Amino acid sequence: MFRQARYFDDTEIVVMHTIVAVTLVAVVVNCIVSSCRSVAINQPPKTALRLANSKSIQ
Repeated sequence: MFRQARYFDDTEIVVMHTIVAVTLVAVVVNCIVSSCRSVAINQPPKTALRLANSKSIQ
């Protein structure tokens, strides 16, 4: 494994890792933002009614 790693420079490995990390973070952030937007657009009245109903029942 170390012999195969020697073919790449340390800077190239760092750049590759940073690119992968940035892309993963971007994908996760996009998923979270899109889910939050869809929930915020669609859910607030329903969730408010559910909370009110659960509180009134209890």
